[in-house]
Amino acid sequence: MDQTELVITIAVTSLLTFFGVIFAFELERWREGNARMERLVGALQMIRDEIERNVALCKQIENELSQHGPALVQFYNLKTTTWESVASALVDLKSSELAKLISTEYYEYEHLKRRIDARFEFFKTGDQSNVLQSKAFEKITRSVMMGVKNLQISGKNVLDAIDKQLNELKS
Repeated sequence: MDQTELVITIAVTSLLTFFGVIFAFELERWREGNARMERLVGALQMIRDEIERNVALCKQIENELSQHGPALVQFYNLKTTTWESVASALVDLKSSELAKLISTEYYEYEHLKRRIDARFEFFKTGDQSNVLQSKAFEKITRSVMMGVKNLQISGKNVLDAIDKQLNELKS
């Protein structure tokens, strides 16, 4: 092998090695991006499912309180555990507006949970016949009703926004 062939062999080998390394880095970047996208889609789907259950529960609370009035005292448990566990995955969202919508929705769920808890505790710890006649109990009940009505509307809006984002991500 003469010197020219040796130089060509070294040059070709160096170029192929260089392009191989670049290809490997690009492949790894693509793989990581794919994995992030899958985590984001999974997180959005889990949040969507939880919000959908909460909207249905809000509808149930509204129906039951409308039918039975304040005399019906049950403990309702809105779920927020998915949000707490997957919120960090939303960092990869292109739309900060969707993240803000979801965050606001869960913030309102927390407020409603506190009102429901307060109503339940108010009833449980007092003289039930006097509690039902109490203006404070009536005020808490109205607050719960207003909250469940508002969360049904905002929940549907958030579900629509999540569906739109999921469709964009899957296409």
